[in-house]
Amino acid sequence: MSKRQKFHVYLAGSISGCNEAQKHQWRDDVKKKYGAYFDFTDPAKLESLGPKATRYEAVEADLKAIKQLDDIPSKDARHVFHIISETPGITRITLGPFNGKDSRRTCGASVKSSETPFLIEGKLYDKGKKGTMQTFHIRVQNNTEKARIENDLKASLKKWDRWFD
Repeated sequence: MSKRQKFHVYLAGSISGCNEAQKHQWRDDVKKKYGAYFDFTDPAKLESLGPKATRYEAVEADLKAIKQLDDIPSKDARHVFHIISETPGITRITLGPFNGKDSRRTCGASVKSSETPFLIEGKLYDKGKKGTMQTFHIRVQNNTEKARIENDLKASLKKWDRWFD
């Protein structure tokens, strides 16, 4: 293989409520099959922070990993996820796929409460080589706080002019 830089991929997927095989097997398979072409960040391995790690430490570890990714299209998109991550009560942000169905003039996001407990769904809009919209999920620590967290996210994104209805 040439010495060109590998793309960095975040292996998003379920962790909470999964057994060890469900958390690790598919990620290990992907890393084995595509390791020559990509570098990976495995959020299941971030559990190595230890059982005494706070939710904040886990989110900070995820953010550090996110900042190294090639699949977030721009500095503006990273700023949006930084704004989101500063909202109290969030335990994890999971990035989904890109598509080109929706576009906006500037980079920003929208969020809405999911019917799934502990989950807020989001869409990031940005102009990037992989598409113009990326889905993401935000996991909250306490389901009874989900509505407050959603409102706090909207207020923070509006404050930074990064909110889209």
